[in-house]
Amino acid sequence: MSTPDETANKMAQLKRKRKTIRGNITRFSVEISNLKDDFSIEDVEYICNRLTTTLNEMKITDNEIHNLLSDEEYENDILQCESYNDNAEFAIFKAKKIIQNKLAPTAATNNFTDLAINNNNLAMNLNPCITTPAIQSYTVKLPTIKLEPFNGDVELWQSFWEQFQSSIDNNPNLSVIDKHVFLRGYLQDEPKRLVDGISIIADTYEATKKLLMDKYGDKNRIIQAHLDFLENLTPIQNPSPTSLNEVFIECNRRLQALRALGEDEEVEGALTTLKIRGEQSVQYDFKPSTAKLYVNSKNTTPVKKRSPFCAFCDTNGHWPQDCNVVTDINSRKQKLKNSNRCFLCTNRGHNVNNCPRKDKARCYKCKKRHHVSICKTVSENPNLTTIPVTSINNVDIITPKFTHLQTARVYVIGPTGKTKVTRCLLDGGSQSSFIHPNLIDFLQLEITGSEKLNLQAFESISTNTETRRKVKFILSSIWSNSKINIQAFESSNTYAFHPSTPQPVSSFAHSQKLKLADPSDSLNDLPIEILIGAYFYWTIVHTKSPIRLSATHVLIPTVFGWILSGNRSFTTKAYSSVSSVLNISSETLVRDVDDHVRRFWDLETIGIKTMQDKGMTIRNSEILSDFHNLFCKVDGSRVVKLPWKPENRCNRTIIDNQHVELADNSPCNESKLFYLPHHIVKKQKNGEKKWRIVFDTSSHTPGHPSLNDALEQGPNLLPEIFATLLRFRLHKFAITSDGRQAFLQLILDEEDRNCTRFLWFRTEKDANGKIHLLNEILTYRFSRLPFGLTSSPFLLSATLRELANMHSDSYPTAAKHLENNIFMDDFVMGVDTAEQATTLYQEMQDLMTQIGLPLAKWSTNSKNLQAIWELMDIIFKCNTQVLEINWNTKEDVFHTDINESVYQFAVPATKRLLLKIVSKLYDPLGLYAPAVVVGKILFQTTWLMGVQWDEILPPDIAASFNRWVSEISSLNKIHIPRWIGISATSHMSIHVFCDASEKAYGAALYICFTELNETKVRLVCSRKRLSPLKKVTLPRLELLAALLGARLLHIFARKLV
Repeated sequence: MSTPDETANKMAQLKRKRKTIRGNITRFSVEISNLKDDFSIEDVEYICNRLTTTLNEMKITDNEIHNLLSDEEYENDILQCESYNDNAEFAIFKAKKIIQNKLAPTAATNNFTDLAINNNNLAMNLNPCITTPAIQSYTVKLPTIKLEPFNGDVELWQSFWEQFQSSIDNNPNLSVIDKHVFLRGYLQDEPKRLVDGISIIADTYEATKKLLMDKYGDKNRIIQAHLDFLENLTPIQNPSPTSLNEVFIECNRRLQALRALGEDEEVEGALTTLKIRGEQSVQYDFKPSTAKLYVNSKNTTPVKKRSPFCAFCDTNGHWPQDCNVVTDINSRKQKLKNSNRCFLCTNRGHNVNNCPRKDKARCYKCKKRHHVSICKTVSENPNLTTIPVTSINNVDIITPKFTHLQTARVYVIGPTGKTKVTRCLLDGGSQSSFIHPNLIDFLQLEITGSEKLNLQAFESISTNTETRRKVKFILSSIWSNSKINIQAFESSNTYAFHPSTPQPVSSFAHSQKLKLADPSDSLNDLPIEILIGAYFYWTIVHTKSPIRLSATHVLIPTVFGWILSGNRSFTTKAYSSVSSVLNISSETLVRDVDDHVRRFWDLETIGIKTMQDKGMTIRNSEILSDFHNLFCKVDGSRVVKLPWKPENRCNRTIIDNQHVELADNSPCNESKLFYLPHHIVKKQKNGEKKWRIVFDTSSHTPGHPSLNDALEQGPNLLPEIFATLLRFRLHKFAITSDGRQAFLQLILDEEDRNCTRFLWFRTEKDANGKIHLLNEILTYRFSRLPFGLTSSPFLLSATLRELANMHSDSYPTAAKHLENNIFMDDFVMGVDTAEQATTLYQEMQDLMTQIGLPLAKWSTNSKNLQAIWELMDIIFKCNTQVLEINWNTKEDVFHTDINESVYQFAVPATKRLLLKIVSKLYDPLGLYAPAVVVGKILFQTTWLMGVQWDEILPPDIAASFNRWVSEISSLNKIHIPRWIGISATSHMSIHVFCDASEKAYGAALYICFTELNETKVRLVCSRKRLSPLKKVTLPRLELLAALLGARLLHIFARKLV
């Protein structure tokens, strides 16, 4: 088996070879396209032969590359390969046609025109089907005979094939490859797709003809097509000589065709007999037959029709593309990958490269080589639950649990023609229909009789027998002339108020041109006065598929329009996302494309989202409680147990530091036995190279869960980044550090260590201290908590919070910061005086020794603390990062560090490059919002224009892009004070400024304070959003900006004041 490095080298070598081959194909194709009138036939033949050889060589190279690619890489690569193959084959076809036109125009084009005939060149210039005198020399001009392409109509096959045989297939002047080229050129639509997978070479010509003959030349099938026309002949609505003549001609044509096929149209039973024969032929069409089709007939069992099966939820009854259990595209792909299924056909045991359907199957939405269920193309009826929610339309939506019943607004028509508009309720669980007496009296409805009804309420034991009047009336749609005759009993029951269709769903229906049966307008308060029971239910409801808005919400088609039904509490977010589709569609599309783009937009909502309940779920509370109950320390280090899911059954540095240990061969619980794959990652920054080993805890064997699948993630105990950075700006003196290998300082419980096994070579050191690998593989396991586990962040955060609670009396200052200002293993702290800074440092050091977690990478702007560190030989940095924001401790300012090499003008400028540059401008506090928003507006514009990822930007967009890139480099010169400047004695006020334009709106929060009779103003933070794509008035945008400012002020006051 090849190593990864050998595979990568082989791949690179093959791609270089293919690049050269593709260049030759392009060059040969261009030469053929640019041929002049005085070209030499020998030159064209030479180029054509070279192109054919090069094409075959490229196909071989492509196959070698495809064998080394994953499914997703194969899907992208095959599209490029097909493009080059099509171009080359078209160029070969064009070259051969040029040659045939030059040598024998009649055979090449099948157009018989201006033939120069004489006794010296009869063999050269005459089609074999034309007989002419061989002695006399003369010139004759024959009419043009054009062979029409065949599109798959079996009725036209016989005519097409006889003409093709006469002019091309039986022409001795044409080679086999030429005949094959012409045959493929005269195929369209289905026949063309049928033979697309067959190479255009001489050896496959007979197989191609046989495939077409078996498909379209079957005698019974052709006869059946003619008989179907005769049997289903449409009667003439308006008889006239012309229409009668057309019917006669069509019928006569088919009768003559039947006679030519040897079928006696005079026999009355032929129609029925062949109809039955045709149905049987279809039924047994899949039976293998060596006598006729030359296929393997060892298994003579007829192929059974495949029943629907979903590979995502592993259930029968529906196809994968119709699955409502697993709806996310990425989750579906991961499911296929985990179960070793093909991305093209979803079957097990092979990948796309080896799929038997790879030459035929394509996604019908985007025409690419993957299954339609994992296509990212936006469907015509979007699944609203998969669309992300934006905060614009989610301001005041706090909805209790509510179920939308099937209501419709209708016209009730009485016997006198009197009409009233009301609302009706469709109830398939009621055996009878009911109408309110007020309607009966108002419309003077006709009473057809009286009947005794046994009325029993739900969960009621008693039954009431009452005599009720029965009336008949007409219900009519408010949108059309559709009318339904109804009979119903009178009922004085008053129905509780029931709202009509919510506005977001109404907006969605309007965008899709759907007529809602109960629209949201000025008549929302109409009462429900009619109940339609099961007897008339399916007379009103259509049988076509409903539109699913979410897992519990659908629009049902009826004669009255589309009726909403389902649970609203489940779809509060779905309504917001519907509105988001209408208002900010580019944002929705971007989020569907990839995770980088989603994070790119999500950054704008940090700190301004509506406050969500941070209470834990019951399961997370149990996990946290178990963590505290199992408190244990060994040698001063905290011992942690992995939080296993209840339903589960399931390099040198780390060796020297005793973070791992050799695993013994004693019996262990195999349900908790995992071997972790690993690889080396190199990270280069500021000229420094760092190597680290990475363990893949999400890896698994087919059909079995990974280690991360078997573990609980645990509750999120991390503070908000936005609030942490704001607190960091409040204090005069700031201190940062991080835990040195924080996760590896926690001891893994003995019971859980076997789930972290991995294989490594035995190593030894020589006399010079150099490490050598031996040819012996050992089994190690982690004795400390590895970083890559899904529960590792929770275990570290819970340990630090537990430490703060246990020692809050002994180390009050450190414990307070440990609970509120620690993000993962980054310690971000601030105090008001130099003495407090020294105290905090000492307390933090002492507190961390309680669990054996050393702190490193210290930074501070306190001169006193820096002097102490120098005496203690503690290394500290003057330029560091605080949660990815650059901080110069010497000047105590924030600054950006834009690498100009990244922003050099690239040719061409594409949407991918634009996203790459904009996403690198990390600005969680909004300090550089005016510069960032320009790039985001440009990015949104590319979505509106439909620009593809690697498509060159339009000239006007490219000019704006280059101008913006040249300007953002000046951000390096902007330094923003980290410390806002306020103290306990400062008199301060907070000011929020909001504004909006047609393209964006935003808010900025400033703090104004007076210190020593000097007034200062500092920018604290800001937020900006792009304006919705749907036209919104400027006053409304200004209101949205005000809302943004209110949220910004709220988060500032809630977290800091």
